[in-house]
Amino acid sequence: MLTPRLPISFVLLSAALLIGCAEEAVSPQAPIPPLPEIAIAYPPDGAVIGDSVVVWVNALDDGVIPMLEYYVDDYLFAVHDNVLAADSAVWHPEDAELGSRHVLTARAVSADSLSFELADSIEIYYQWELLAADSNESDGVNLKRVFARNSDAALEFRIETYGTWASAHSWGGLDCALFWDTDLDSSTGLTVDDTIWYTVNDLGPDFAALLGAEGDSLMYWDEGRDRWTGLAGIEALSLTDSTDYLEFGIAITAIGSPEEINIVAANLDGSASATLTDWAPDAGHISYRLDGTYIGPPIPSSGEGMHRFTTSGTPRTLTWRADRTNGRNPK
Repeated sequence: MLTPRLPISFVLLSAALLIGCAEEAVSPQAPIPPLPEIAIAYPPDGAVIGDSVVVWVNALDDGVIPMLEYYVDDYLFAVHDNVLAADSAVWHPEDAELGSRHVLTARAVSADSLSFELADSIEIYYQWELLAADSNESDGVNLKRVFARNSDAALEFRIETYGTWASAHSWGGLDCALFWDTDLDSSTGLTVDDTIWYTVNDLGPDFAALLGAEGDSLMYWDEGRDRWTGLAGIEALSLTDSTDYLEFGIAITAIGSPEEINIVAANLDGSASATLTDWAPDAGHISYRLDGTYIGPPIPSSGEGMHRFTTSGTPRTLTWRADRTNGRNPK
């Protein structure tokens, strides 16, 4: 039987169509432009800011981001159009509470608000980081709140009280101490085995800052002599009469440049009929990392140096400087 033969022109046309279809199937699509990427470059996550902060955003995009929005919590405080590689905006906190935590967000939006919406967020604290809030435990001056912040070089604290002291540097006014365990070892520093009238909760403090009636000074625990010994005066200090808060700072190198410390605050209220001791926290301690996250201005030097401790006026048996027990346990 003879097999019919197709015309050559038909065969060539069919082959051309098949090749064309194959080429169409494997032909690459037009490239899709990459979505923009944004990242908050400054401040760092967890930063403690001052009265204002400059926010820097890196916008990583081959083209232009049509709109970049800046938020603190749910408040829109800046909008910038046609952002290229980097951008910045300034936030001035209004009515923010000391130690308050806020979420800072940068949000990139396309021109039609539909194609893409990308964001980066960090947490920031206003001026201070709150470490402890204590209840009102007497009618006199007692601890209310303890705050901290630290830069690469300085460690700073703010202490607030219930009640107002009349004279910051006299007995019956303010007699505050802040204890630091810098080696995180409760068996070193001041311990329950030492011959002194008080123990500091579960802490083994190696250093202490005394503020008020006993002089504004930095102390260290002398293991050999079993007592507190003066190290330096505290010059970065805001402490005045007739108020209810103080602020002070020290060089981190003065306490050995630790990366983390445990803290207990205390105050002796001599204005009451019987001297009362208040602790914050009431039990245990506060753990605090020195991560250099404060980016605001430091506490300025008072220029006054150390207020020397004296024994004039009303005799004192309960003092943070005492090196022997007096038979009374304030706890």
